[in-house]
Amino acid sequence: LSELSLERTREEWSKLFLRAHRPSLGLQAAFDTGFFHYYLPAIAALAKTPQDPEHHPEGNCWVHTLLSVDQAKDVMAEGSWTTSEQLIILLAVWAHDFGKATTTQMVEGRVRALGHDRAGVVIANDFLRCAGFPSKVGDQVIPLVREHMTPAQLFAHSHRGVVTDGAMRRLAQRLHPANIRLLAAVTEADYRGRGPFPGTGIRVVWPRDNPAVSWLLERMAELQLQQRPAPVLWGRDLVSRGWPPGPMFGQALDAAERLAQSGWSREQIIALLAEPRSPAEDLQKLQRAASELKP
Repeated sequence: LSELSLERTREEWSKLFLRAHRPSLGLQAAFDTGFFHYYLPAIAALAKTPQDPEHHPEGNCWVHTLLSVDQAKDVMAEGSWTTSEQLIILLAVWAHDFGKATTTQMVEGRVRALGHDRAGVVIANDFLRCAGFPSKVGDQVIPLVREHMTPAQLFAHSHRGVVTDGAMRRLAQRLHPANIRLLAAVTEADYRGRGPFPGTGIRVVWPRDNPAVSWLLERMAELQLQQRPAPVLWGRDLVSRGWPPGPMFGQALDAAERLAQSGWSREQIIALLAEPRSPAEDLQKLQRAASELKP
């Protein structure tokens, strides 16, 4: 492998994920040859990383990862995706639980991997670099890895209270340049990559489709946030108020975006600037409103 160019390395990994009906076979073959142990030991460690049997009866994290990658192929077969989107989804599913190798521990008698979504970002970056994928691929894969737990968390919170429009908007912003549809596919593959229950003959006891994914897609469609949300305040809005070009532009737009992420509408922000003021006074009012937001 050390003698191959990064371009050739990338081509071979892309073939494994895109052309194989069951990429798990190629990944297991790479594992059996010692590839991951030598080049990416943090990934090899997944085979020794236990999981909570209540949620993951299939076994260790390596088994779950392989099941999830195969399930991603089935999930994508149910929709329409470009080749580049398919690769992004498969790479994100492959990397989604890399962080469990470094975060898994026993907590009050249960196997927990708190923070594995964030911890996995570093290992995912290492893999993408080793495999020769360009930054434009990583720019989409990494936020999907980092946010793969968010749909389930938001869905659970929706049963205890209201998930604000601002929370949904912030998710769409964090995902960019990836998007909600890609995250939904990754989360669905992760959800389906569980089971069977050893010795029972029962493969799954949960619904085939993840209710958190359905809820997320419906909510995002309502808010028209399938892609990164458009700015609520534009530079032209400030120009129309007599603002000269300068650093205050960016400061004002940042403050407006913080307001939008907390649920303010464009109309509310424009109303805040309704009275004629100087650019400095406008900026002060925007920043004051943003500073008063609840954390």
